[in-house]
Parts: sequence; structure tokens; C-alpha cells
Amino acid sequence: MSAANDSSGTPPAPPPASSTPETRSLTTATYWDRTWAGRAVPGPLDPQATGLNGTVPRRWHRFFADTFASIGLRAGDRLLEAGCGGSVFLPYFVAAHGLCAEGVDNSPEGCELSNAIARHSGLPTPIHCADVLHPPPPLLGRYRAVFSFGLAEHFSPTTSIIAALTGFLQPGGWLITVVPNMHGAVGALQRAVDPAVYGLHVPLSPPQLAEAHRACGLSVLSGGHVMTANFSVVNFSGAGSRVTPRLGLRLASWTSKLVWSLERAGLPEIPNRWTSPYVAVVAQRSAGAVLP
Repeated sequence: MSAANDSSGTPPAPPPASSTPETRSLTTATYWDRTWAGRAVPGPLDPQATGLNGTVPRRWHRFFADTFASIGLRAGDRLLEAGCGGSVFLPYFVAAHGLCAEGVDNSPEGCELSNAIARHSGLPTPIHCADVLHPPPPLLGRYRAVFSFGLAEHFSPTTSIIAALTGFLQPGGWLITVVPNMHGAVGALQRAVDPAVYGLHVPLSPPQLAEAHRACGLSVLSGGHVMTANFSVVNFSGAGSRVTPRLGLRLASWTSKLVWSLERAGLPEIPNRWTSPYVAVVAQRSAGAVLP
């Protein structure tokens, strides 16, 4: 599934990192340790999942199949997931696409959960417990593609994290950046449910996220919203949540399934700025880039 191109009139992207001396992370490893500790071990993303509950996995599979085809990513290529704590994607990348997938995350609990998911799937993937802003030198310039899901929005300025992720790429490599759509309904609901959790995010529209990549010297192939709806993106588990996780997740699931049912009945899938849960940008590092 391709991200819908979007040129909506939203504010400009944050300034380049060179004009902002400090990189500010809105979260810490301790925050993520608390998030991941005690979680049940989920299965990896299943592209063959059926029924309404399988809607999101099937659409992610379509997104990746389309994206990998468009950038020429092939079996055997190295892919790094940055911010891979609790990732259901790494074993999927190996099983469905034949990639040599690895992950990096600064949360020991998140890394352990990722390792557990991979072990249970029978497809172990190397996990590096490290800070993406200060990575082990052997990881730099190593990967054909770097994917992040829900990472870039936790840093300010956005260019600081995009520049750091670019450092992992081979010349000519590809950055695939996905963030929640905090400018739309997901963001409005998150702010209403738990303002503190909302405050851990930098809201990014497709033009803003794309411009942050361009400011780091990348060529943007595509940028837009992904999927029509998935309200389960809203985090109801924060300490300050005004809605219990049980009730919140039920309401989010029911509302999302209503939309997916209408789409199964013939309503077109329409990624848009109001209800889409995600924003995605795909961008390429220059083939002539000098490795760090």
C-alpha cells in the first residue's frame, strides 16, 4: 500500500539540526523500559492474517511489498530497524522478504522483548542494545535500508534523528520513516486521553517530515498518509490516562473495525490528513555520500 502524497498547507518543518545546537529526546530509556516490562510476547506481523483483526497486518504487508519493490530492496539486503523495542516487524522482514534484518534500541527491556519475539518465531534477528544517536561504529554505513516506526517524533529537532539514521545507510541506501499522525484524529484523541503522553511527540505532517529528510541531504521518493483508520494507535496505558486501557482499546478497536467493515463492503480506502493513523516518508541517501 502506497502512502498517499499530501501537500496540505501545514506549518514548515523544524529547522535543520545545524541551526539548533542541542538534540532533545522527549523520552528516555527508562520510560521505554517501563513501557516494555512485563509485556506478553506477541507473534510477528502475519501477512496472511484473516478477518477484520488481520486488516492492519495485511495493509502493512502491502505497504512494505510496494515500498521494497519501488526502491529495489531484494532478498539478502541488510535492513536495520531503528527503535526496534518490542518489534513485530523484524522476523516478518526475514520470512516474507528474505532480508537480513537487524534492530537497534536503547531500552534493555525492549531489546529483550524483540529477542523473545524473534526466538518464538524461529527467526532470530540480531538486536543491538545501543543509542541510535551514539551507535557502535561498525553499524555505520552498513545497511541498504533503515526503517523506523514511531521513533522520529520523539526527537527535536526532527533533523537530528533523521541525520543520525542516515548514518547507518550505505551510499544510495533508503530511509523508511513512519510516525503517528498527530495532526489528525489520533493526535486529538491522544491529547484528550493523556496530555502527558501527547507531549512526548512532535506532531509531523507529510510535508514536515519530508522536508526534515531533504534538510539532511536525502532525496524524497514519497511521503504521505498510510491507511484510512486505526485508532488503536492511541496510547491508553500512560499513568495519566483519563480512560482505562481496557475501555480505551475496546472503543478504538470497535471504531476502527467499523471503518474497515465499510471498506470491505466497497468504500474506497482513503488515506487522509484527518483519520489516517500514520505518516510515512521514503527517502534515499546520495550514492556519492561519504561514509562517516
